[in-house]
Amino acid sequence: LLVIGANLRREVPILAHRLRKAALRGAQVAMLNPARFPHLFPVRAQLTSAPADLVGDLAAVLAAAAAATGKSVPPQLASAVGEARVTDAHRAATQTLLSGERRAVWLGALAARHASFADLRALAAALAQLTGATLGRLAEGGNAAGAYLAGAIPHRLAGARAAARPGLTARDMLQRPLRAYLLLGGLEPSIDALDPESLRMLAKAELVVAVTPFASEEAKRIARVLLPMGTFAETSGTYVNCEGLWQSHPGAAAPVGEARPGWKVLRVLGNLLGLEGFDYQSSEDVLREVREACAGVKPAGYQGSHAVPRAADAIDGAARQPLVDVPMYQTDAVVRRAPSLQKTREGRTAAVTY
Repeated sequence: LLVIGANLRREVPILAHRLRKAALRGAQVAMLNPARFPHLFPVRAQLTSAPADLVGDLAAVLAAAAAATGKSVPPQLASAVGEARVTDAHRAATQTLLSGERRAVWLGALAARHASFADLRALAAALAQLTGATLGRLAEGGNAAGAYLAGAIPHRLAGARAAARPGLTARDMLQRPLRAYLLLGGLEPSIDALDPESLRMLAKAELVVAVTPFASEEAKRIARVLLPMGTFAETSGTYVNCEGLWQSHPGAAAPVGEARPGWKVLRVLGNLLGLEGFDYQSSEDVLREVREACAGVKPAGYQGSHAVPRAADAIDGAARQPLVDVPMYQTDAVVRRAPSLQKTREGRTAAVTY
């Protein structure tokens, strides 16, 4: 197994525990990360790479794999792989991956946050193909796969259908001012946006509406309207895990006071604006529509043909963008307000920028 850009114990603790059990039984593991994380299990090969060098180091691992297997890399990667400087550490990572009968390459949350993630994914996919490994993506958060299937990304609709008019990413929205913003789910831009300019950009808007469980001082300062929303535990819903398993649950408690589940707040806003497609009566109606849209969706490997540039041609700005590792008990507004969690060692840990 080769893990790329993942602080496993922080991102996916249960998976980290399972990997520890496998490693103690003899599984061979290699890591390519911006720092040496405490894994609590034996790691056969460990590459520590600064964010600006992560793409180059993965290209070197791919070059070592091509040499070891006698196979060629895809032509769109040839330039980046051809100039990679292969060391014994890269060869060790390759040999670790080739040592097992069942092989896998995982991309974690730190890889996904990297400014050159498309390069990392293309190189990882080629590495998996050359070594006969399975390419895996450790989606960030508890329901990232579900959000993607529901179309909660700029360029896709529900069922992973391409959007005729792609929307904006959160970064795009915060880099150029918009007339109005809707902040959903207890977002606290000063923490969640990882952008020091986010509050200044929101202050320029004519209207900011925050749909949130918490009337924080920051929310009161930046939003003209606060709409009370229940937390994830106060509504029914569905999660889709990395395996693709759909798991539905009822609300564990009733929303407090005038708070309503987030989907209901969005439905009423859509009704008031006269928009189509906001006639849901229950969260089961939403689930049914998403399931129907996803009926033809099947798991598939990486299908891209992204060309990775040579290091000399890479965009300097992307290489200089910071890579932030967020502590697990700082990831959302709910855990940030849990005194018991904040008293733990992880809760007292500050975010790290590499």
